[in-house]
Amino acid sequence: MYHPARILLPFALGYFFSYLLRTVNAVIAPWLTHEMGLSKAELGALTSAYFFTFALAQLPLGILMDRLGPRRLNAALLLVAAAGCAVFGLANSSTGLMLGRALIGLGVSGCLMCAIKANTEWFPLHRLPALNSWILFAGLAGSIVATLPVAWLLSQLGFQGLFMLLVGVGVLAAFIQWRVVPEPAQARPQESLRDSMQAVGQLFRQRRFWSLAPLGALVMGLHMAMQGLWLAQWLRDVRQLPGATVDHLLFQLALVATCGALLWGQVASRLQKRGIAPLTLLCGVAALNGSALLLLAWNPDWPALLLIGSYSFTAMAGNLAYAVMTARFDPQLAGRANTALNLVNFVIAFLTQSGFGYALEALQPRMPLLQAYPALLTTMAALVILSVLLAWRGRRAHGMPPPPTSAPQQVHR
Repeated sequence: MYHPARILLPFALGYFFSYLLRTVNAVIAPWLTHEMGLSKAELGALTSAYFFTFALAQLPLGILMDRLGPRRLNAALLLVAAAGCAVFGLANSSTGLMLGRALIGLGVSGCLMCAIKANTEWFPLHRLPALNSWILFAGLAGSIVATLPVAWLLSQLGFQGLFMLLVGVGVLAAFIQWRVVPEPAQARPQESLRDSMQAVGQLFRQRRFWSLAPLGALVMGLHMAMQGLWLAQWLRDVRQLPGATVDHLLFQLALVATCGALLWGQVASRLQKRGIAPLTLLCGVAALNGSALLLLAWNPDWPALLLIGSYSFTAMAGNLAYAVMTARFDPQLAGRANTALNLVNFVIAFLTQSGFGYALEALQPRMPLLQAYPALLTTMAALVILSVLLAWRGRRAHGMPPPPTSAPQQVHR
């Protein structure tokens, strides 16, 4: 018998590292534009390389995770992320930066999925929303460190020194995960690669996947792109705020998002005990998330933190989609179902983070910057609302099972 912390904490550290690297762009963006001379389109393309390789890795990741297990796979990938930090920190050209960012995305591509897979192996189904929320809490703690603390480290260590420090964090996370996390006693499936790919193909043809995937992917994917870069640019371009103020707002935003990540999982677990499925909560909060995007588009004369905070706080409910997706498929397919969702999620994030900058520049000849932002944000809000309607329409056929009446199980080998 193992203490739950032995499973949760090592994966939480890995996801902390992953989220830190995902959101650090917002703070280092001024350095990249001033020192490297990158335009908005080039900045979006460079930083989105993380999402591109992350998305590419998802399908093979799901197969490998089901065959090798989350501990071995994620520990190896974290070393790739550490190597990417070294390449990024030592790069003196946009090509080198792009390569480093791509390696980072590949290396952290399994942090959340491996954590969720480990939770499904060691804990009962009804505890997953709450347990997954603790992993997300750790990740959002990484986004907090990626604001004011990283800005301070950047001023003290310089760009290269900062990323060499991150190399050490990645190696440490890989070592702890390899040495501390136990292996479950049950054997893992040893199906052929062909059978695995056929199972993935069947997954993508099922309505129970596609009724939920757009909702989870749009809420989470759009937010990753916005929090990782474009919310900061919105504060600079639309609100005309100075860099120091933006850094402080990003720090406060990360605190708000962290609270949301923890809250929604706990609320979902409590509501499920009363017979209210997490999908119901997800749809309700996602509708609020679309409304928050509309507020960003309209830009009323409200405090900036209220506008960006309400958007990030509601976006954190999107992570409930992983628990909902887990319940829709057999345990043997749980890893692949969630990595397939993550694939769609990060495709959305990649397209948004790269495409947002190109769209802003393309719209410039037709409208001023202050009108281009609302046009793009309104489009994003409409997509979120449509995905809510799609998921709500399919809720009766594909909702989560009723909560169990038995006492929660203990972690066991």
